[in-house]
Amino acid sequence: MFHRLSGRIGSIAWHRRRLSRQIVSIVGVPFGKGQTKKGVERGPTVLREEGRLLERLREIGCEVFDVGDVLPTSDDRALTRSNARLTNASEVSATCYRLAETVAPLAENDHFSLVLGGDHSISVGSINGLVSVWNNLGVVWVDAHPDLNSPNDSPTGNAHGMSALSSLKVLQSPHGFEWLKSKVLPNRLVQIGIRQIDPGERRRLAETNVKFFSMQDVDRYGIGKIMEMTMEYLQPSKDRPIHLSFDIDAFDPSVAPCTGTKVPGGLSLREGLFIGETLADTEALVGMDVVEFNPDLGSEDQLETTLETINMLVAATLRRDRKKITFQY
Repeated sequence: MFHRLSGRIGSIAWHRRRLSRQIVSIVGVPFGKGQTKKGVERGPTVLREEGRLLERLREIGCEVFDVGDVLPTSDDRALTRSNARLTNASEVSATCYRLAETVAPLAENDHFSLVLGGDHSISVGSINGLVSVWNNLGVVWVDAHPDLNSPNDSPTGNAHGMSALSSLKVLQSPHGFEWLKSKVLPNRLVQIGIRQIDPGERRRLAETNVKFFSMQDVDRYGIGKIMEMTMEYLQPSKDRPIHLSFDIDAFDPSVAPCTGTKVPGGLSLREGLFIGETLADTEALVGMDVVEFNPDLGSEDQLETTLETINMLVAATLRRDRKKITFQY
């Protein structure tokens, strides 16, 4: 159905392109090997079937196209190698490569990519696919954790805790991820909701000058001011496309209990929805990840609560009629 344009659009400086986000393409990534808890790989299926996510999007006026699930091929796996310091490195890499190859032509054909995880390691693929088209992409990363560990200092070796670093132009790609070329500059990433930081991540935040707002910052300034500062930092000229990568553990566990790395003291439902609403108002969103939903963790009531939270978040982020907008890059 989709075709590649001749050459990568993002390689042409200041090329002007008109983007319409009328079509929302759903991409499922049933992958959980970036961490250790079973069940997260069922997230896309449960969101589609029990959560009725596609129906909810159609109810608010979105034109929805379900791409299906992304699964790596044998050719994808041939591009990757194992890495003793990164658990399941070849499988993580192959899955992210296939996702990048799926998202890029969607972006080239002016579709909004809604990527359903799966654990947060998959964001490496969605961001890579988008930034290969939009080379000045900005990323809003909403998470309880900065995910800035490297294979050399990660306490666990789990790829979901390295996904933000792997998406940044600061280090050579880890062994096994040699295909990973298109990355985001550190000054085009803003993290919100952070409240649990590993020692290596703390050093890296200082070294890279990644802009981040902790939950203490959210409490101090309020989410309205946080989003105002975020947009002033990411979009000073209001011409930069934006990707939202939302780990549901950014929410307080009372709001989204079905996730594997719960940290108390997170975002309220309204704070999370306000993030989505603010980004919707920019009319600059080109993609969104919803990750770390694990339907196997929690009771039936907790599952219902988490599904409703995710549905409300996605609807808030995509709620407005999308006007056409011209980006420069």
